[in-house]
Amino acid sequence: MALDADGTVWAWGSNSQGQLGDGTRTGRRLPIRVLNENGEQPLRNIRAIAAASGGFPGPDSGSEGHSLALDSDGTVWAWGSNSNGQLGDGTTAGRLLPGRVLDETGLRPLENIVAIAANNRHSLALDAAGAVWAWGSNGHGQLGDGTRVRRTLPGRVQFPTDTDTDGGPPVRIVAIVSALYHILAQDSDGMLWSWGHNDRGQVGDGTMGSSLTDSSNDRLRPVAVRDSSGGEGLGRSQRIVAVAGGGRHSYALDAAGLVWAWGINIWGELGDNSGRDRAVPGYVLANADEFIAFDLHLMASIEGPASIPAENASAVYVAQQPDGALHFRIFDERGAKVIDLPEAGISDEKVRTLIRNRLANLWDREEFMVAEKRPVMTSIAAAVGYMRTLTDIVSIAGGAGHGLAVTSDGAIWGWGSNASGQLAVPGSSNRLTPVRAQLPAGEDGTPLLPVTIAAGNSHSVAIFAPAPRSLILEYDRLAEGVLTLIWQHSDGAEGVVLEQSTSLDLGSWTSVSPDTAGRKEVDLKAAGTLFFRLRKP
Repeated sequence: MALDADGTVWAWGSNSQGQLGDGTRTGRRLPIRVLNENGEQPLRNIRAIAAASGGFPGPDSGSEGHSLALDSDGTVWAWGSNSNGQLGDGTTAGRLLPGRVLDETGLRPLENIVAIAANNRHSLALDAAGAVWAWGSNGHGQLGDGTRVRRTLPGRVQFPTDTDTDGGPPVRIVAIVSALYHILAQDSDGMLWSWGHNDRGQVGDGTMGSSLTDSSNDRLRPVAVRDSSGGEGLGRSQRIVAVAGGGRHSYALDAAGLVWAWGINIWGELGDNSGRDRAVPGYVLANADEFIAFDLHLMASIEGPASIPAENASAVYVAQQPDGALHFRIFDERGAKVIDLPEAGISDEKVRTLIRNRLANLWDREEFMVAEKRPVMTSIAAAVGYMRTLTDIVSIAGGAGHGLAVTSDGAIWGWGSNASGQLAVPGSSNRLTPVRAQLPAGEDGTPLLPVTIAAGNSHSVAIFAPAPRSLILEYDRLAEGVLTLIWQHSDGAEGVVLEQSTSLDLGSWTSVSPDTAGRKEVDLKAAGTLFFRLRKP
């Protein structure tokens, strides 16, 4: 589906359950307007949409599709499959045209909604007070009410500090995302919460089931997403600015422009070059060709601690234990320690195992770093690298088996499943680390900048705009707390890119004082950065 600037909804593709909202079950290869409840006029005044498929890619993946639309008056429309009550009208009868989602009483429309989300047979809505409502399938606890019982009418998700549960202060949610069978939410304090299916660690609380069919570790109520060490919570240790859900995996984007990933990794969904599932967040890495490398052949022996020359590393320290075993410490370009192997008297195979288990990101061109246990080293691999993290990211999206990210210069990176070409690179092989999408230029040969990206079951979508010649910041309204961002093409045409209240620190991106009234033009490179970062609420 797509939402145009006039608030009209367009849909195309499979329509076996009426999920296109045109009053028929006829599939469409070209976009058509979604109709209103009477089928007489297009559905209008919509400000957000959500489309749900029937699960992972396959011949039956469209057999359970349903769609949601958020009206400008704060009510929600739903149409398509309703086998589990995902349309929220108190029934399990499907709809070929939009109908209102009702509240928990079933007597009046659900109101005061500010955001919606939907996925496989379930739906969610966020109201203006920060409460989350859920309805539909609940086999994995995706409704967050402590049960596995489906709902045909919305019910409130029970957070641990809700007044309805333990008497504590209520959690106020500001963003919701639905994955295949699990949910992500961010509260007003920045904390990330998750609930639902947790067979592969996609909830992010440090636990996972024993197999792909294990539902015993599902979370029936929200739990905090942990940080990379399993500690206080990702939203507290890092400021999170966006979240995205995939199939059985999850993503978060922090304020530093780094992407975190957790959950299943069978196709490379986590982008960490390991192929191993992870139950706590870890960084998505850069392309496999970008790594920190060092060559221990440069030193015939080590007497005391020594620093090894390295590419793209702030420091690599090696010390020798009394029995000849090596002690490694490697620091990345940000000065963070990424590996510390102090064990003495360990075998070559033990070194390999420790490196693999402690930091899956460590890799090599030929073999893992090996040192014989004697004062003079004679058996050292030619090169070993710590792969760098994917950086400078401004937006993210998650598909059934792949992930997408946009950098501030407008490049789109993708990783994971590529069986259907969803990463936009030649071939169909899966990618364990991000690769840059190969995208066409505009009609005049100028680059196109992605405004929005989305990832589906086995496809990816981006809305592009021509690269602006320059960007102009209007500072005269900052006293009112409003920032206006304007693009300008080479032909002189102008248009407003963004106008909203903001608390962004402009000083971190420009050398211009935001206290200065009037306009300030920035260069093209800076303009590309500002175009993306300042569009984010």
